[in-house]
Amino acid sequence: MARLYINVYVHVHVRRHASMTDFTLPAEYDPPVLTTTRAVDMLNSLAPFLITWAITAFSLWVASHIFKGITFESASALVVSALLLGFANAIVRPLLIILTLPLTLLTFGFFILVINALMILLVSALVKGFKVSGFWTALFASIFISLLSIFVGALIDGGTPETRIQMPSEGKWL
Repeated sequence: MARLYINVYVHVHVRRHASMTDFTLPAEYDPPVLTTTRAVDMLNSLAPFLITWAITAFSLWVASHIFKGITFESASALVVSALLLGFANAIVRPLLIILTLPLTLLTFGFFILVINALMILLVSALVKGFKVSGFWTALFASIFISLLSIFVGALIDGGTPETRIQMPSEGKWL
């Protein structure tokens, strides 16, 4: 649509104001400008998304080598699965946690592991090249993927205080 607008503008307005040999834009033409701060803000919000996506893809790839019941037919299936798993964890998972809150409280939070396994099964049902053999494979793989994602994320972030796992230096854990 923007390209059509620019072509119409150039053909109608520019030709009215300039000859074919002398091509200049009229003074009232003001092209849209992407400000530097807006571009920087966009890139700053895109970088964490891409890093999380890469960590999820890496964790899925490692899980497919550890668990025989998880297979990817191609690298594109792996990348799409990581992207879709991120979206499912961001949109569907919170809804399921809210809907199953009584059961989650009754099981002291262990039902969230079942929800994580269901997210992996959902993604495997939606992506053609991603296969999971069953529920138990998805359950143990979801635990592994979560732990590996936390570990790799802490390494990539450089061990900042927000992400670094700190062990108590003295005293008791509780």
